[in-house]
Amino acid sequence: MSGTDLTWTGEGDVVVDLVEHLTARDRALVPATDGPGTLLEHGELALAAYGGDLLPGLYDEWVLAQRASLVEGARELCGALAVAAGAAQRWDLAVRAARRRVALDPLDETAHRDLMRLQSAQGDRAGALSTYHRCADVLEEQLGVAPDPATRELRDTLVSGDRGSSAQTAPRSAGSPAPAGPVGLVGPVGLVGLVGRDEDLAWLERALDDVERGGVRTVLVSGEPGVGKTRLVAELAHRATADGACVALAQCYAGLDPMPLAPVVQWLGEPALERWLEALPARWRDEVDRLLPGGGAAAGGDTRGVVDTWRRHHFFRGLAEALRPPGRAVVLVLENAQWCDLETLDLLGFLRSLEPHRPLLLVLTARSGDPTADRALDGWVRRARAVAPLRELALRPLPPAASADLLCQLCPLAGDEQARLLHDVTGGFPLHLVEAVRRDPGLARLHAASPDLAALLRGRFDDLGPDCRAVVELASAVGRDFPLDLLRVSCELSAEAVVSAVDELWRLRILSVHRERYDFSHDLLRRAAYEQLTPAARWLLHRRLAAGLEELHAGDLDPVADLLADQYARAGSTQRACELYQRAALLADSVFAHADAARLHRRTLRLLADLPTGPGRDRRELQALSGLARALNASRGYSDPELAATLTRAVDLGERAGLVGATMDALVGLWAARFVQGDIPRAHAIALRALALSEAAGDADPTADLLRSQAHFACAGSLLSLGGAADSLQHFDRATTLAADEASLSIGSHPTVHAHAWSAHAHWLRGDPGTARRHAEEAVERARALAHPYSLAIALGYAALTQQLLDDTARLAASTDELAALSRRHGFAYYADWGEVLAGWSADSSAGTARMEHAVARLRRAGAFTRMPYWLELLAQRTTDPVRVVALLDAATVSARTHHDVWWLPEVLRRRAALLPPAAATATLEQAAALARDHGSVTLLRRCCDDLDTGRTLAERPAP
Repeated sequence: MSGTDLTWTGEGDVVVDLVEHLTARDRALVPATDGPGTLLEHGELALAAYGGDLLPGLYDEWVLAQRASLVEGARELCGALAVAAGAAQRWDLAVRAARRRVALDPLDETAHRDLMRLQSAQGDRAGALSTYHRCADVLEEQLGVAPDPATRELRDTLVSGDRGSSAQTAPRSAGSPAPAGPVGLVGPVGLVGLVGRDEDLAWLERALDDVERGGVRTVLVSGEPGVGKTRLVAELAHRATADGACVALAQCYAGLDPMPLAPVVQWLGEPALERWLEALPARWRDEVDRLLPGGGAAAGGDTRGVVDTWRRHHFFRGLAEALRPPGRAVVLVLENAQWCDLETLDLLGFLRSLEPHRPLLLVLTARSGDPTADRALDGWVRRARAVAPLRELALRPLPPAASADLLCQLCPLAGDEQARLLHDVTGGFPLHLVEAVRRDPGLARLHAASPDLAALLRGRFDDLGPDCRAVVELASAVGRDFPLDLLRVSCELSAEAVVSAVDELWRLRILSVHRERYDFSHDLLRRAAYEQLTPAARWLLHRRLAAGLEELHAGDLDPVADLLADQYARAGSTQRACELYQRAALLADSVFAHADAARLHRRTLRLLADLPTGPGRDRRELQALSGLARALNASRGYSDPELAATLTRAVDLGERAGLVGATMDALVGLWAARFVQGDIPRAHAIALRALALSEAAGDADPTADLLRSQAHFACAGSLLSLGGAADSLQHFDRATTLAADEASLSIGSHPTVHAHAWSAHAHWLRGDPGTARRHAEEAVERARALAHPYSLAIALGYAALTQQLLDDTARLAASTDELAALSRRHGFAYYADWGEVLAGWSADSSAGTARMEHAVARLRRAGAFTRMPYWLELLAQRTTDPVRVVALLDAATVSARTHHDVWWLPEVLRRRAALLPPAAATATLEQAAALARDHGSVTLLRRCCDDLDTGRTLAERPAP
């Protein structure tokens, strides 16, 4: 180190990726006498160590020079490694090196050709053709040129095999340019310049400028179909890329049951983010791997208990880290957000709130007035506006002058009158205008009647030959983007004919390509193609696509479970579709997308309703009901009405099928739902039913102890609320001793924590405050040892309640503070509201009282009425208005009697007695004491007796 410089000495155990890359690269490129082994060995290591641009975000001259030198060295390495690996027939390594070379310089046409040759030699002709199409798109978009003759000749070689007798186009001579589109048009229609959107683009660029200065911005571009949303956003993405931003694109699709976070998978597959993903710290990469195909999503794990929703926050943080590489502005584009899944929208909200100074621009496009749109986006927009500014741009059709400019690009010879008339009949919608010109290049049939866009789009297919038409029909049935291989294995045509047809459809701008996946150039084209199919034709195409997906993904169906289920459902294969929807739902649970999992389970149940009754069908329905119950519990909580109905049906089916374990899980879940709703007598009847079933099952079942543990737990909880403190302790003890530490209740918590924590209240009621304190503290310690935040939240909630009973305000404040932080981190609601009530009581201030009122209101809105007498009595203690106090205590009394939640009723009556005239007060206290005595509530009985002794002089006190 000097006064101006810091020097890295290279000492110590620190690994520097740049050093690792340079060392391995130098060894790989040194001429070796022992053959290509050295190049292959060290070249692969160097490739793995290359983490992307040097010091991204810095633009000093020395950085630019070093960065360019590293890129050039990496390109040289990739080229040499690809050649050596290809010669050794290590095709995976060769293709990987060639892909990296293309990514380093997308305008290097030679690199594209080398990649095409390697893919062809590997037998991946479809991939080679995709590479050509991407190369042509990049050259045309960024340089305005077509691929050179050598590249086109290689492309012709790929598609020049036996086309069969049904080929629809004659092969072009090598080196001949691709047709530009309809005769009379300048350039391929669909890649015309951006016209009439200068102000809109400038508006978007200002948002990008704000982001590059540091910050998070969200832009929503909305408009009717064909108004030009995609084209405008594509121009912004192009300019952002040119400015050095990291740009990732994704889109949503209509009419599918998509896997949750599918757009995020698309973003992570972009080359700019893939390179950062390789260097992501292990703790975040493990979370991202839950989502990526083959990354280890835990869909096959234990399906009995509730999924650990508390892990969702950490999972989202991992995704956020993967989507926001440091040192560069990031632009995430989401097309057709009106069809976006709930989980992706939630992640977008998370990204907006996380580290607001890191540069991030979220750009969403949404189709206005679409009847197929999901309402989830509307709710997200309302919430987003409330949290942070949301910039909204509603695109309008082009004005007449802009329509004329666009027509001039397409048809330079068109006159002013034709431009005026074309604007009138198309309404200024760019897509309508382009399609009208495409259909009638000479504008000879132009008349004042407004053209039918659907008819124009259908007309795109009229002149196609039979091969192209067959491929278009098959592609439309996929419903989303697709790899070329899917068409190849699903189509009756030969592979050569499919490749040739896809190439023709790409040249005609019916299909486009992005990252080796093809899609219709506009989703309206897909819809037009699909709507022309008869029901019988659709049935056949969906069957072929299902078979093709099974063949392509025979080793792992998880990445396409949702798409495959949809294909089987449309093809009438109900049983197979149900299996795959269930698999997709489990995958959704594994990434904490519980609302999406519930949707997939409901889809299964709708399909099963059409099957004849029988044991097999009932078992499938029970599996779907159990999954739906878990998802509803995790996403909505115990008090959800749909959860209770789902569990009731599951109990009936489980008993009919004689499945003790499934029936017990459903019973305990149903007990929890009824209990939290405040239907305590009914809940207790369910608990007794579960206990009888667990005892009748005997010890043959290896899970017999856990089954009994759950039943005893349920009995204990409802008995305590019903006023049976002494009896509840026996059941709490059995619940704890029968369950192993690692066991999990079907309601998601650990019995050794939950039962122990809850039993503290019974001990306090029985007059043993020391044991109550000890049990509450031990439950928290057990939860910490288990490293299970949900159980810890439960333990802290019960500990805080116990500390309130003990009037231990110091420990109470610490518990509620930790519970609040834990709940914010992991999205807990029910126990978080407990903490809010108790924290407000501890504060003993007007602000604390308001805090209590808000929390009690949330519990009521959620339908969580159990313990409501206790919460209302606490609120009465901190309320200064005497009239309001009386109303709260009376409400608490009514709630206790209505729901039979009477464990706290003696205390409510004791408090109410203090506000009554002497004679009435004495009678009320005697009633409270009798209740406490009947319930075995020693502590509350003592309080009542103390007041009764004091009450001997009540007559001497003035009436309140």
